[in-house]
Order: sequence, then C-alpha cells, then structure tokens
Amino acid sequence: MKIQVSILFMFLLLFGFITGVYASETTNPPDLAVIYTGNGEGHIEPAGCCSKIGGMARRATKIKELREKYKNVIVLDSGDYLWKNPGDTVHELRAEHIHKSFINMGYDAINIADGEIASQEDFFKYFSTKPGLPIITSNITLSNKDQNIGSPYIIKQTGNIKTAVIGLVSPELAEKNPDFTISDPIESIKKYLPEIKTKADVIILMSHMNWKQSMEIAKNFPDIDIIVVGHDEYKTFDPEKIGKTLMVKNASGGGLLGVIEVWTDQSRMAEKMESRLEILSNEIKPLPEYAKLEQDFSEQKKLYERNYQEEEAKKQEEEAKKEAGKYLKMTPQEFMKQMEKENRLMSAEKFFEKNNINMPPNSPGKTN
Repeated sequence: MKIQVSILFMFLLLFGFITGVYASETTNPPDLAVIYTGNGEGHIEPAGCCSKIGGMARRATKIKELREKYKNVIVLDSGDYLWKNPGDTVHELRAEHIHKSFINMGYDAINIADGEIASQEDFFKYFSTKPGLPIITSNITLSNKDQNIGSPYIIKQTGNIKTAVIGLVSPELAEKNPDFTISDPIESIKKYLPEIKTKADVIILMSHMNWKQSMEIAKNFPDIDIIVVGHDEYKTFDPEKIGKTLMVKNASGGGLLGVIEVWTDQSRMAEKMESRLEILSNEIKPLPEYAKLEQDFSEQKKLYERNYQEEEAKKQEEEAKKEAGKYLKMTPQEFMKQMEKENRLMSAEKFFEKNNINMPPNSPGKTN
C-alpha cells in the first residue's frame, strides 16, 4: 500500500486521532481489545517529511499502555511488516530488528503478505524458522513441500473469550515466486471457516487484499466479526460495517495503531464494537527499554551503511586499477587501436587534447 502519508498525517495530527463511527455508548469496559498494525513496510524509526510519526519505540510504549488499560488484549499485524526497497543496504538488519521488536511487544499473530514474499530470504531467516511469533496464512504454501509456512489460523483465549485469527493475501498483489503457491482466498475461507466457528467466539480476518475484495468476503461470510484490511488506498480511514462485520483500515509506514473494543453477549459472541486509529506522534515518550531497541538499530544501520560504502569504494578502485593496468601495458598505437575497437576513440582524443598531450603521429582517428 503506497499513499502520500505526509500530507494525510499532518491533517490527522491536527485532530489528535481518528475514532470509528460505530462507537457505542456503553460505559462498561470492553470484554476484548484488539490492537492491530499493518503495512509497516520495514519502518523501525519514525518517518515522514515534516512531523515524523511511528517508530517501534512509540508503538511498543503505546501497546504497553493499552495492555495496562484493558483486561483482555490481543495484538495482531496484517502483513507487510517487511518491505524490500531498491538500494536498501540494511534490509537484513531491518528484518532482524523488526523480529526482535515484535517479540518484545508480544504479538499474538502476524500475517504473511507480499512484502514478506518479496523479502523471502530474510523472512525465512528471522521469522519462519525462529520461535516466538505465531505466523498465520491460510492461502500460502511452499511449492516444493505443499505445506503452509505458518498456521492457517490461531485460536487465542483471553479471559473467557476465544478469538480466532485467520490470514489471507491476494494472489494479485504478490510477485510471482516459484517457491510459493498462493491459492484462491475464497476457497481458503470456505475450507477453514466451518472448523473455526466450532472453536471460537470471535473471528478476525487479517485480509491483505483490497477493500472491495474484503467487502465481498464480509458479504459472503457473515460469521466473520472483524476484517482488518491492508494494502489499499483510502480517502478516509473511517471503518465500515457490512451486516455485523466491522471492517477497519491500515495506513502505510507504521504511523498509526488500530484499536478495536469488543463487547460480548452472554454467549461470548461479539455484540458491540467500536474502533479508532491512534497516531504514534512525538507526544508519546518511549520507555527507555523500547527506545534502546530503536537506538541500537540506528547505530548499527550507520555502521552497515559505512561498511557498505567502503566495500563499494574498494570494488570500484580495484576495477579501475584492473582496467588501467590493461591499457598501461599497450604501446600508444595499440592503445589507440583498442580505443577505436571499443568505440571510445573520440573520448580518448578529447582526453589528450584536454591534458595538452600530443597524440602519436598517424594515430587512428586523429584529426588533422
């Protein structure tokens, strides 16, 4: 999901936060609080052109605050926490620190999306092969094993409430990769939903699909209580209700944190819900233990980038020496013939003229 976040967030900052339009007047505390993120796109530090927002330290501090506020909490990410930008020399370092940060924040489930597929090597190294983070995907399998990378869904019990979380990604979004097979999302929902309904009180779908596709799922599968939608562009961040299903949105860059409060009835089924998006602005003062994680990344990033630049400079120097050595072994006549062969004669002649050097007599291409 790519949107012009700087102008949007400057507007949002004027109003402090965004509140869902489906707020209830219930004064009783909610039975469940769902905290969600998505489309972080590899951001660890605050980002933005003017008022920098987001950052893992602020996010962790806010999540800790919300855990203290609510009795029953579940923390989720809908995908694209990794993102491979061209020229990013510290992508592996980002993956390592995002993994550490997610464990530190106690995420209960993270979905796989196109960002993780594009970051395949680092995703496997730091996420799928290490314990501590439940990975969900109901429609991605490894091509050579025909196995899910993670679990199709999880069941998380918080207090008396059992919450199911299932993950999807649209095949249209992910780059073609021979190592992954992405099946039809609708068929995946049909496969797992009947089973989930027998195990859970509240059902959440992490839908890394566009809004329209997610809306069709809400219409066709009304047993889903909440759909967190990623990878799309929005004019507003207002949630929407399709039947009893609450659909909520994400923004790119990790600048917002979503909160959904859920009140349940006597049978522990979702009865009322309200949602809001909170801006991770500089008003949030990170706790020292979380600030250190971000600071460690910043320092290591500078070291990685400096080492990379030094290595690149050495490579260029070696290549230049190698090329220069080849030409230095030639006689002037051989050099000029080689320049003519390489179609570089005119540039060679200009070089001699610029440096006031006489070209050898009868050199090929010499102008009189």
